[in-house]
Amino acid sequence: MNSRRGVTTVSNQNHRTQRRQVIHVLPDEMALRVVCHASVIGGIIGTNGSVVSRLRRETGTKIHCEPPVNGSDHWIVFIVGSTAVNKSFLLTDRVGDFSGGEHEDWVTCDLSAAQTALIRVLERSWAVLAAKDSGGIVAGDDGEAYCGILADRNQIGAILGKGGKNVQWMRRNSGAMIRVLPPPICGTNNDELIQITGEVLAVKKALVMVSSSLQNCPPHNPYPPPLCSKAYESSEDPHSEFSPDLGSYSSLPNASETASSSRNNLPSSYEEGKSYLQGSKDTERKVVFKLICTSVAAGGIIGKQGTIIRTLQNETGASISIGAPLSVSGERVVTISARENLELRYSQAQKALTLVYGRSVEIDVGKFSGMHGPLVKAKLLVPSQFANDLIGNREAIIATGADVHIPIGDQVLDCISENELLIEIMGEYRHVQKAL
Repeated sequence: MNSRRGVTTVSNQNHRTQRRQVIHVLPDEMALRVVCHASVIGGIIGTNGSVVSRLRRETGTKIHCEPPVNGSDHWIVFIVGSTAVNKSFLLTDRVGDFSGGEHEDWVTCDLSAAQTALIRVLERSWAVLAAKDSGGIVAGDDGEAYCGILADRNQIGAILGKGGKNVQWMRRNSGAMIRVLPPPICGTNNDELIQITGEVLAVKKALVMVSSSLQNCPPHNPYPPPLCSKAYESSEDPHSEFSPDLGSYSSLPNASETASSSRNNLPSSYEEGKSYLQGSKDTERKVVFKLICTSVAAGGIIGKQGTIIRTLQNETGASISIGAPLSVSGERVVTISARENLELRYSQAQKALTLVYGRSVEIDVGKFSGMHGPLVKAKLLVPSQFANDLIGNREAIIATGADVHIPIGDQVLDCISENELLIEIMGEYRHVQKAL
């Protein structure tokens, strides 16, 4: 068995000449499956794998092209990469090589490594098709792009949204047509096909929105082969490439102390593996928090070219990703996750939540000093059953000095699914942080 980070080659004892890669999906990574016609795969792979090797190297992701099955004319391109939103990417109406230039409709956005690789792979596939007629350059006014992404059925709800509001918002703001169709032959019984068509720039915008929703809603079912989930080994540092300097956050009052000490005051559902917890391996669980912040604060959390969000991840060991702006408010959902041992006092996800919230307050309100601090608000998306824990721990919450309530009516965000509810925490900064 030959192994390297994330990829293992397995020999079949009955067929020694046949080898198949196992692509590991680590806790802070996402897997995307792109359906591509056989006619463009050669251009994606390149001579002796030169093109796909360059794409892997430049995006820092794992990219694997799986041959057709069951007589299908389509390959599946597997893309596995980090969910940390820390790469600045320019969305243009071009594919292939071009000499540069500017256009008022072009957009610079912050993406994860997986999202960057997704667009780069599709750009390459479009360039292969476009080269026949236009030398590898497609203008948005003349060319139409197409892509298909396979997704687990449980993820489709995140794409459509309640009453279809989310997909309608994506269509309106991207200009692309987004449809959910039955899976092709190359898919599995648990899959649906997300089809996106339109002008090149419109499709790229839609890809960012769709992949952000998929990124924030991991599949419930196991990954199909050759993908395989893998937890970090004790000796493996998932964030070794990040800068260890987090000196600018030392001014945040009691950030690490709050994250550590609050482990003793968790509601019962946290300890039992419900609420924010996913998985069932002894005492180890995936802990997930979702914090709502303003678009301005989101930019401050990401930092220039993703420097701040990388530093936060390195300091805490948690994965931090930021979703696309919500349709009505323009706010963004920050998803913080980490796989943790619940018997330990230290929580990576809680520390990250505290630091991210502190950073958002610093951006929205400004730096402050003193014991009291400004009046602030924190908004969390939590599983619906968490309401019972909120009621059951009312006395402990009152003791924090913050006002914790569940908003109703027009105050509720349109992004909330039937299985989630919004919790608002208001008060002085130190009280809100303690309640968090």
